[in-house]
Amino acid sequence: MEEIKTMQTTVAHSYSRWSGLFAVCLLALLASQSVRASHITVDIHSDVGLFYQELAPFGEWISTPQYGHIWIPNSTPLGWRPYTLGHWSYNERVGWIWISYWQWGWATFHYGRWINHPDYGWAWIPGTDWAPAWVAWRSGNGWIGWAPLPPEAAWEDNKGLTGSMEKIEKHIPFHAWSFVPQDAIFSRELHTREIIMSARNVTVLPLTKPVTRYEAVNHQVINHGADIEQLRMTAGLATKPVRLVDVTYPAALEATKVGKDELALFRPTMDLTSEIEPPKPGAERYPGQTAKQMQNRHRLTLKAMQLYHEAERKAMEQLHARQLSQPPAQPDIEQQQSKEREAVTELHRWEQHVLDRRLQLERSQVESRSK
Repeated sequence: MEEIKTMQTTVAHSYSRWSGLFAVCLLALLASQSVRASHITVDIHSDVGLFYQELAPFGEWISTPQYGHIWIPNSTPLGWRPYTLGHWSYNERVGWIWISYWQWGWATFHYGRWINHPDYGWAWIPGTDWAPAWVAWRSGNGWIGWAPLPPEAAWEDNKGLTGSMEKIEKHIPFHAWSFVPQDAIFSRELHTREIIMSARNVTVLPLTKPVTRYEAVNHQVINHGADIEQLRMTAGLATKPVRLVDVTYPAALEATKVGKDELALFRPTMDLTSEIEPPKPGAERYPGQTAKQMQNRHRLTLKAMQLYHEAERKAMEQLHARQLSQPPAQPDIEQQQSKEREAVTELHRWEQHVLDRRLQLERSQVESRSK
């Protein structure tokens, strides 16, 4: 157990160093979300048109043969994945609640499913059922982790998730998981300080077991997930009950004054039918830009990806060197490190592919509009 704690500390510190390179970028990205969602007042019932209108300022709606309309967020940082830029809270009535730092988080982390699309990267599929969070959970050996549930994890009202978690987890890529030491689960700085590099998930995943558990009670989704009482005992976590305060339109989430131990939620009952169509892809994100300006922006984006990958590889090399220099050596450490190097190479290849495809699609959209 001492070796595990040492590894956790080493990993967390290593991640903190390389993620610090992007902490300022993250703050800038969040600040750049100056476009506010329109103030659409709704009652307890609404339809998917609300998603289309409220999310349009922050991303693009794309029509796909398999999933219908999906939404791709703009301005997410390099290496981003769902359920990372935010923090966890707990309510005795609904269980684990994800509190997102994104303005669009009220929809995308509480309804629907996420996929890692080969052309667009992380994309959100709208859904009708509100939950405090739609994630799979794993826990064990001092670690706790979560990942966005895939579309294969269907929900039946008052029955729960369909299918076994063993089958559902087969549709979750290794890099979708976010792992932290158990005592860091309520940290407000998960992304910049606690979550380990996703390439290291190949090491931590086998150390944990599935603990996903959802319950349906009176049409309410309860996210039990990791055992809160066990965490309180084993990790010494002290938690205060959070009271939920419902608001009637999205913009009220920020406008509503709530107490320290209160959480404002916007959670209407949704209908996927709508007379409203989502905005067409290729809407002007950069109005008035010339072809040369687009080329320069793409060049800078590709360079940023290169620097990001170099920083991540260097952080892993430094971590591996420290592991080898700290006696006693862990069993099979060289094999473990080899798998992690393979994982980071695979992940970087995937991220580069997605970025290339997105830039290619943007060029195609710009060219089609100019004709």
